[in-house]
Amino acid sequence: MSKLVTMLVFLLCTAGLSEALSLQEYVKRSKSEDKNQRQAMNIYVLGLGEGVFWANIGMKEKHNVSLFCLPKNLPLAPSHYSKILHEAIEKYKNTESIKTAQNDDVLGLLLLTGLEEHFPCGKQ
Repeated sequence: MSKLVTMLVFLLCTAGLSEALSLQEYVKRSKSEDKNQRQAMNIYVLGLGEGVFWANIGMKEKHNVSLFCLPKNLPLAPSHYSKILHEAIEKYKNTESIKTAQNDDVLGLLLLTGLEEHFPCGKQ
């Protein structure tokens, strides 16, 4: 019974995440004292990361172009995506484009940019 209650609480906490988050909302929720909010943000970033990962594979297969190039023996864990996203947010937070995009859905772009910088192609 307690597992069912936990699952229902989690689903209710994440139900609002079915749409894209703004940068401002993501930063607020990821720093929340509420463990469920932080966990929901980690799951959201994992979804973004997996989407970018598979888009990269699709680009390579269909167009022979990679957006980023992972080392052969480095699987990306969920914590890697969060770390890379947080580093990109920190790096670009003072740029004009990010300052004006606080209420926009730019998390996927920031994650992709971070992955491109961490794992550039041709420099393995």
